[in-house]
Amino acid sequence: MDTSTLQPMLVSDVFETVEMARRPLNHNHIVEGGHPAAAYVTRTQEYNGITKLIPAQEQPPHAGNAITIGGATATVFYQPGALYTGQDILLLRHPRMTEASALVLVSLLRAQMGKFSWGSNGVTLARLRRLRILVPTAPTTDTDGILEVDWVALDT
Repeated sequence: MDTSTLQPMLVSDVFETVEMARRPLNHNHIVEGGHPAAAYVTRTQEYNGITKLIPAQEQPPHAGNAITIGGATATVFYQPGALYTGQDILLLRHPRMTEASALVLVSLLRAQMGKFSWGSNGVTLARLRRLRILVPTAPTTDTDGILEVDWVALDT
């Protein structure tokens, strides 16, 4: 029996990590040549945000199983595999997130992106952390009253 309820939660409470991608690659400095190792994710709205597949770079790629958000363009995608990023990409992660729950969360986040302007007034880290999305929450027995995401309900 499903005992979860839908509640608005801050994005920063849904995801364990909400951060600006570190080590963004400048497109002009990508070392070409070699076997493609990871996706290069930028703020494009096409191809799941992937501009191209690139070989291993000096820095290791970010781990997959992340939701990416393009800051200036408000593009939202799920990245299952390892990735490098361009400028202004935010990464959202949770250890319990699966592909199924990530796709639901991508849909919920996309529905909220209309609140942001395109360009320099787009999605910032601070604005994203204050954003609320409607997610299933599990009943808690804690006395602190803190809601927890029902990850099992998100997977079904």
